[in-house]
Amino acid sequence: MTLIFLLFWFGYTFLFSWLLTDSSITLVNGLIWLGLFIFSFVLSIITLFIPYIFYGRLGESDRTMDPKAHRFIDRLVPLIFRLLRIKLHVSGTENILKDNFIVVANHQSYYEVFAIKHIIKQPVVFIAKKAVFDWPVIGHWAKLIGNIPITKLADRSAAEAIIKGIKQYKKGAVITIFPEGKRSFSNAMNPMKPGAFKLATKPRAPIMVCTVHDFYKTWKGWPFRRNHAHIHFHEPIMPNDYKDLNTVTLAKQVEEMIQIKINEYENA
Repeated sequence: MTLIFLLFWFGYTFLFSWLLTDSSITLVNGLIWLGLFIFSFVLSIITLFIPYIFYGRLGESDRTMDPKAHRFIDRLVPLIFRLLRIKLHVSGTENILKDNFIVVANHQSYYEVFAIKHIIKQPVVFIAKKAVFDWPVIGHWAKLIGNIPITKLADRSAAEAIIKGIKQYKKGAVITIFPEGKRSFSNAMNPMKPGAFKLATKPRAPIMVCTVHDFYKTWKGWPFRRNHAHIHFHEPIMPNDYKDLNTVTLAKQVEEMIQIKINEYENA
């Protein structure tokens, strides 16, 4: 996908430069060429999105368990991280289970969503804020592959999202939830909401705890600076490990696991 993007970018730049500038080296031509270079960059991104617009509107309306639909999305992720100049450091992938499970992670930005989805090879569904489903193209795909909307500060909406998440889990999907309920925009976590863990405890699902670090720095210094972000998958918490715990205790345990790993990254 990166190669295709580069071909479009430089192809558009060459075409428009050939049409709109001459061979003389002048300040005006230089400014025009720079403008065309930036315009071609944006146009190339739009061009890549065109197949996603049409593919997403053809065929079945629910592709939660369709591997092709998920792979179609995953192909974009390496390009997204290259464009954002993020060097992703992943650890603990040996802990990822082959069967489906519930992912519980801290939440710093939108970009760890792409990372988690790309790393886990099974179909991954997210519980996400309702506004995401109204975004052009992205919103349609969010619905298409089974992601679940949740409204802020609405207990009924949260309960409905948990019920829908359990149904998707029983279909065979991996469900990801961010129990903080909102982005922290830092490596300091917001308190985790115990009710979010019912997504795992009700169906007695394995819990894959995921630590996210430095994703909130994505735009810091962009495009001149390359930022590093970390994601770590802990050993899974199996149903027998939490059978005697209530959700409050389980939330505190998970929060401590994530905080310990964040501290390791901070002190490295």
